[in-house]
Amino acid sequence: MRKRLALYIGIAAGIVSLWLLMVFIPLERERQRTLQHIPEVEAQLTDIDRTLKELPAFLERSNSLEAFKTRLNSSLYAKADILKLFRQIGDQAAARGLTIAEITPPVSELLLLNEKAQNSGEPCFLNITLYVHGDYVNFGKFVSELEGAPFFRGINSCHISSSRDLSREITFAVAFKALLGNVEKTS
Repeated sequence: MRKRLALYIGIAAGIVSLWLLMVFIPLERERQRTLQHIPEVEAQLTDIDRTLKELPAFLERSNSLEAFKTRLNSSLYAKADILKLFRQIGDQAAARGLTIAEITPPVSELLLLNEKAQNSGEPCFLNITLYVHGDYVNFGKFVSELEGAPFFRGINSCHISSSRDLSREITFAVAFKALLGNVEKTS
């Protein structure tokens, strides 16, 4: 009987030891790791909760800023017209083999134009200076085309510069007055 009791106690101790090694200790380690992550997860939940509470105010502010931006863009006169005009001039120059180096309407003139457009219904004019690189023949054809364009209202100045040995391209500067808005070509 003592042998049986010792055998049962030995088997029970082996099962308990096996259970401790295979089940209890790994589960206890996992529980400890989980307990260590609880403060981190709680902080994340607090942050998410705060973000969700601030979300309506953020969305409202975003919508009001978007509406303000739309109002500002709509009050700026002829932004689309100016960009369309610059694209048209660029296309004409490229068709003649000229490279536009710079287009310069003065910023002060753009601000004055915006103020004038808001205060009156009169047509708006913009002084534009183009700096292009190319040759004389193509530049002459380009200027003739420019003079025939519906937006063209007169040349203010023209300047041609090149090096003495003609080793680099010729630079042409032409300043002219342009009518902004939707203008139709007169026949």
